[in-house]
Amino acid sequence: MSIPGEIAIQTELHSSGRWITVPLVVGGIHRISAVLDTGAPVSGLSPRIEALLLGNALLRPGTRPNRYRLANLTVADQLLPDIEVAVIRRLDRLEVDGLLGLDFLTQFEHIHFHTRLLQLVLERR
Repeated sequence: MSIPGEIAIQTELHSSGRWITVPLVVGGIHRISAVLDTGAPVSGLSPRIEALLLGNALLRPGTRPNRYRLANLTVADQLLPDIEVAVIRRLDRLEVDGLLGLDFLTQFEHIHFHTRLLQLVLERR
């Protein structure tokens, strides 16, 4: 899916104070907080969120085992592109719902982060 223009996202601090999170809404009904992780090559979900989304038929099969396609994602009523996610077991231990890695971020031409405002701006052609 091609999302033209700019997407402005108000991020939040994780309850631990250690990570920046993006408040995603899946399927218009489930809110999850995904850590913005520029060092992770692959985006992911915790097993707890995997079970929740599977139970509500909100995950589609991915291209590889242990992968799902996460579709119908929004943030502040702005549509985001679909992403493929892996199930990452350590996220449950860290009390993290999911993470957005480089595979998500490279879908955009420009990425800006306003540190004082905690605002992420994603820009496509």
